[in-house]
Amino acid sequence: MIKWIIKNWIIDIVIGILVLSVAIRILRIQYMIYRLLKLFCVFIFAYIFVCPLTFAQGEDEDHSVVLMLGGAIEQGISETNTNFGPSISAEFNVIPEWLEIEIGTQFLTTNQPHELGGQIIFKKPFSLTSNTEVMLGVGPTINRQFTSEAQGNQYGMALQVDFMFWNSKNSGWFVSPEYNFGVGASNDRSIGLTFGLIYGF
Repeated sequence: MIKWIIKNWIIDIVIGILVLSVAIRILRIQYMIYRLLKLFCVFIFAYIFVCPLTFAQGEDEDHSVVLMLGGAIEQGISETNTNFGPSISAEFNVIPEWLEIEIGTQFLTTNQPHELGGQIIFKKPFSLTSNTEVMLGVGPTINRQFTSEAQGNQYGMALQVDFMFWNSKNSGWFVSPEYNFGVGASNDRSIGLTFGLIYGF
């Protein structure tokens, strides 16, 4: 049992690193790689020391609520600035195996405008293994910048792919690349990446 747990844990780590590497390549933010990987390693080590290896083989239990804590990074397609900051969201299992709704917020900052964002994502979950999930989601977003030059709300839509790895019954980690585009007066386009720890209840 222990060998099986460790083997699956290693496989999840490898998959997560590959997904992260591809996302970084897409983002084209070479100067952020070191900082992003360092933050990623902090989450991994926190998971190792905080979360016990108690995942049982063949156990497949849906959680009513999943709390997602981590970091987010975003790159405008037509801009050179990269925003990054903390992210928190809660995911609700509305229709098991069919619909989950994520409500989240993030605060992104650089030397340029600070931005507070929120989103509601409607997701369709798919189980890859007994402890690995992928979800395809879409939903509305709202962002507000806080600077003297530009203030106001910007509305848009987000397309998201979640990769979740459950290495214990109620805890694990996730990587989530996404594409955002503005609607109405805003036509901004951006790609982003969110990653961190997950806790199921």
